[in-house]
Formats: sequence, structure tokens, C-alpha cells
Amino acid sequence: MQNQAQIHAEAPTLAANPMSLLRVELAPYAGKAGSTPLAVAPPTHPELLEIAARLGLVGWMFELFRYGMARRLFGGPDTRSPTLSDFGDFHQVGAPVLWGLMTALTETEAWRGGWVSLAGSGPLLERTLKWNSVVELALIGATPAGTEVLASNPHVEPSWWFGAKLEELLEGFAVEQLVVEVLGPRRTGKTALTVFAATKLGLRVCRPSLFSPESLQLTAQWATLIGGVVLVEPRTDDELRIAEQMAKTHRQVRVVIERDAADEDDPLVQRLPITDLRLALGLGTREERRAQWTRVWRGVLEADAAAELGSRHTVPVGDLIDLRAAAMRLGRTTSQAVTESVRGLAQTALSGLAVREASDHNWQELIVSERTAEQLEGIVRRYQLEREVMQAFPSRAHQIKRKCTAMFSGAPGTGKTMAARLVAARLGLPCFRIDLASVVSKYIGETEKKLREIFIQCRRADVVILFDEADSLFAKRTSVRTSNDRYANLEVNYLLQSLERFEGVAILTTNHPQSIDEAFERRLEFLIHFEMPTPTERRKMWEVALPDEVLGDAAIDLDELSERFELSGALIRKCVERALFKSVAHRVPIDTALLAVAAEAELGETGCLVRHEESVKTW
Repeated sequence: MQNQAQIHAEAPTLAANPMSLLRVELAPYAGKAGSTPLAVAPPTHPELLEIAARLGLVGWMFELFRYGMARRLFGGPDTRSPTLSDFGDFHQVGAPVLWGLMTALTETEAWRGGWVSLAGSGPLLERTLKWNSVVELALIGATPAGTEVLASNPHVEPSWWFGAKLEELLEGFAVEQLVVEVLGPRRTGKTALTVFAATKLGLRVCRPSLFSPESLQLTAQWATLIGGVVLVEPRTDDELRIAEQMAKTHRQVRVVIERDAADEDDPLVQRLPITDLRLALGLGTREERRAQWTRVWRGVLEADAAAELGSRHTVPVGDLIDLRAAAMRLGRTTSQAVTESVRGLAQTALSGLAVREASDHNWQELIVSERTAEQLEGIVRRYQLEREVMQAFPSRAHQIKRKCTAMFSGAPGTGKTMAARLVAARLGLPCFRIDLASVVSKYIGETEKKLREIFIQCRRADVVILFDEADSLFAKRTSVRTSNDRYANLEVNYLLQSLERFEGVAILTTNHPQSIDEAFERRLEFLIHFEMPTPTERRKMWEVALPDEVLGDAAIDLDELSERFELSGALIRKCVERALFKSVAHRVPIDTALLAVAAEAELGETGCLVRHEESVKTW
């Protein structure tokens, strides 16, 4: 055994190589067998002492541990695993005392956690002491395969966007036996919060590279020994159950479970029974976003321009930092270029769930009643004048949200979808029509998850959401007779809550307003009914639909067509298109008779009765 003078002489080498210091501690035990006493020298190695304390090993149990590690780490190639007979002290006690000592060992955390066990059969003194290999890794400072240690970015100081949440987590991490849920949309800094808080306290954060029970157990065991934090990110219900089981099994370690959620009140993300602390990272209030954008874009955009973008877009802070880097790299540093980049991100995320709709009409082509036109103007005012209203009435500013929801109802072809696209164009916003076939799923909970993603992405990009034929999604809730009724009602309830929390422009269109749940109507700011056009309005629609080459031709009696055929705007456009093709095919001019034939054909195809006032030729 080295004397103290030798150890001091080798101090620089030992400091540079922790294994050397561990060898000094354990080498005296590595080769002894048969009469090894339970105390050779007082323990000095800090990791050895810390791990033993975490496992509840004191006194003679610690000596068993020290001897076992010495044999595992520094024994020769022929060194066998230690048995109780290797310790002379155990030969001097009777069987009852020996069994009593072993009973005490089974009550330690080391035994309960599977860190040590007795293998083999036969006399107790001949059984082998088996130590979990993770103990060796923790002792020598190595990381298990399949476990990733996360480090904070030294160039990023994120406390400015975490605020009070950081203080709550720091306070929580003071306790080792802790389960934390961190909620929020993707890229809101959930991982950064955990790593930053742990780093400030000198704790290491580790997560499994693969999400499996075995990987989670290995990572949790290692984190238990080093006093670290286990971070898991379950993406499915099965993975969440695995994470819960791991947290229940390893109660001696800090566990952080990240969960994607729209916000703290997301009904799809219920609090876990094992949770001690729940933190929600949202996209921020309007004022928080304005401050966030101003800070991130400092030196790139003017402060006022950055703040205005922050009030319009709810971009996760992770994406926001990446957007700034990309804008600087590509030289796209104008407000318009940044807005286009944000919408590009949203369009990519919405692929397969929504389709971008462009309007090929103009506002003058939308012919509706004066009342309906005024209501549509109200939507535009509600969105465009928000800042002015807040400045004029600051006492109510906290009650005014950047939100505008409306339902357009009416018979088919009366201009509902066209009006929605035109409103979006008037506001200067892209319009995304929800693809109901892709959204509605037969699997429980999948529809709600897709809807959550739609609302998050549309809120991020400041776009108009169009739920065309909304009665298929927003139908009235029914009395619960079957499990299908219950889950259908849950979907409607989720939509109600999502629509109420949504900050943006959402438009629902329906041909059957009586099918829409009444609770939606109470939450919508605009209920606009599109009536069938009057003869005067129909005349204007014929004028708009007819090509310039024939408009004003004496052979076309617009008054007769308007009075005789009760057509919607969409059907009038189809009539004109049908007549144009017949005119070219049969080399005949477009006149009242030809247009009447087209009108009768359209009405007949829709199942409407046609009033024959005179015989017309059917081409």
C-alpha cells in the first residue's frame, strides 16, 4: 500500500487522472481474499462516498461495496466476483447473526434498487456478491451507452424568456425526489429550461437516446448515482406510460417529463398523478411577444417593426432565434421577408392538414345584401383597427384580443367560401382551408391532436383558418348512448375550447346552420347569413359573370334572366360558362335563349323545379 508521502508526491498526476485517485483508494482490496478485514483504511474518495450514501451503504455494508468495486475495477483477469467468505469477519459470527446482517442489507436502497444481489445457491458465505455495472460507470465518471448528457449553450442566457418558471424549477430541483411536467408547444424552450436550471445548480441532465423501458431504466439508474436529472420526451401514449412507470420505480431521482401542449389548459394533456411540479411554457401574451421579438431582432429590425411582428405572430422562441439566424444569413431582413418566412414554416407544418386557398376574384365581384356587406366590413375593421382601439381606450386594452371568429351560413353557392377568401385577401393574410378528410380520424384522440396542431400553426403564422362545410366537425352534441357518442362529444368540446382560446381569424362556413352546436354560436363574434340573391342582385351577378364581348348586347335580356331564374351566384357563373362552350361548339351567338337553356340545365341538375314560360330550344 502506498504511504502518504508517495500519494502527495503523485498529487499532480492523480488530479489529472481521477482513476489514479480511485486506484489509491481501492488497490489495497483488489488482491485480498479469504481473510480480508472489513476495514483497511478510512474512505477518502468523494465519488465512492457519495454513491455509497445514495445507496444507503454504511459501516460494514460500505466495506462490502468498497471491496466489490476494487475486485471489479482493479482485480486481475482471473479475479472472481467476491463472496462473503472473502471477509474474515464473517467467519467469526454464527449463522443467525449472518442472516441478520443480510436482512439489514436487503432493507437498503442498494438492494431495493437492484444495485447489489446475492447470486448462486448453497451456504450463504459461498454466494457471490453481484454489483450493477452502472455503479462502476458512475464511479469512474463514464456515461452508459445509450445515455446522452445535455449541456447548456454557453452563448445563450435564456432566463429572460423563462421568467418565474426558472425560479420555480430551481426551487423544485433542491429536492432529489421530484417529478416535473414541463408543458408547451414545440420549440418553446422546454429542454433549455431544464438544462439551464440544472446547470445553475451543478446538476447533469441525461436522457435516453432510445425510448424503451431498458434505456430509460439504465439512464435513471445512472442519474440516481450521480444525483442528476432524467429528461424524457414521450411522443405517444405508450411512451408516456413507460415514462410514468420509470418515474414511479426510480423515486430517488429528479425526473422531468416534457409534453407537447397548446397551453396549460390543453384538455388533451391531463396532469399525471405522479407529478410534483407542473410548469407551462406558452407562446406568451401579446406584450410578452412584442418584448421578445424586440430583443431577438435587436440590430436587425427597427424596434417598432419588431414589436409589431411580435403582436401578429406567435412564434416559439426556438424558431424565432433560428429565423433571425436564417434572415441574417440570406439577407432577408425586412418585415415582409420575415413574415413570409414565418408563414413558410407554418405551411410546411400544415402540409396534409390544410390547403392554402388563393382568391381569383375581387371584392367588387362579391354581390351580397347591404347588411351582409356591412358585416363583412366589420370583420375587416375588427382585425385592422385593433391597435387603434387599444390606444384610444387603454382602460380596456387588456380585454381586447387579436381574435376574430365568424360563421357564414346560407344556401349552396351564395358566396360564403368566396367571401372568406376575399376577407383574407382584404386583410393581407393567407387563407388555409382545413382538409377535413385528413383531419378527422377514426382513432380516439387523433382528431383532437391534429386540430391542436392546426390552431398552433395558424396562430403562429397569423393566417385565416377556413373550416369549409363546418357542420361535419362542429355538429351538435348528442346524448351519450354509446362510446362513439361520448368520443364525438369530446371532439366538439375540444373544438369549443380551442376556438375560444384562438387568437386569429377563423371562419366557419355551413349550408346547415341548424346542425351547428349552439355553444359555438355563443363563442363566435360574427354570425353572417348569406341570403339567396334578390332579382336586382342577380342582375348584377349576370353582369359580372358575362364576358365583356357580349355584355350590353341587345340580344341578352338580363332583367328577364334575373326575374325568371332564382339562381345563386355560383350557379349563374356556371350557366355563363356552359353557354360559352355551347356557343363555340354550335357556332351560335350568346343570347337570352341560350343562357336560359343553360339556366334550366343547372336548375335541373340541382333538383329544382323549372318554370317554363316559353318554349326554348335545347342545344
